[in-house]
Amino acid sequence: MTLINPTGVTLETKEEKIIEPITVKKVVEMHIKISPLAKRIADDNHIDLSQIKRTGPDGAITKEDVDNATAEQEKIEI
Repeated sequence: MTLINPTGVTLETKEEKIIEPITVKKVVEMHIKISPLAKRIADDNHIDLSQIKRTGPDGAITKEDVDNATAEQEKIEI
């Protein structure tokens, strides 16, 4: 079998650069102290734990903190 190499034919390759903006989310892992009752109430009311003002010992979230956040959320929804 014979390979034929045509004369005068050149192959060019082009580099194509695609530039697209991407969104990167910064993920921060937090350890939040919260009582089981307060956590259940917060979960039931879709309260973001990172946004609750913490008044318990060592910055723990108490039931009262969640109750206050729930009341604030209800004011906003009205």
